[in-house]
Amino acid sequence: MSTPFSAVCWIFLKAGKADTLFWKVNQFLLVHSFHLRSVVECSIWYVTYKHWNIIWETMPVAFFVCLYTQLTLVTFWMTPYWTYKKTVQMITPVDWNFEDVKTKTKTS
Repeated sequence: MSTPFSAVCWIFLKAGKADTLFWKVNQFLLVHSFHLRSVVECSIWYVTYKHWNIIWETMPVAFFVCLYTQLTLVTFWMTPYWTYKKTVQMITPVDWNFEDVKTKTKTS
């Protein structure tokens, strides 16, 4: 859901166009796509809660463990982190691919 916005963000950062209105609108939509992603994750948790007995009885254990381990990681760790990072990037445009390189050259 956020991949097209992330790709446009990366292209505009590389092209040095992070100060344009289009880039700011794109970043705004990107951050909101992560918020909508949280809504989807919460709805999956709600459906799980409502249908717990059916899920537990019919879903193979390996699939259950894999699915809910990933859903837990995405819901409580990855999505909040990505939302935070993209919000920071919306406020101060930074290309994280080269952030470490700049820091290392300043300290060297």
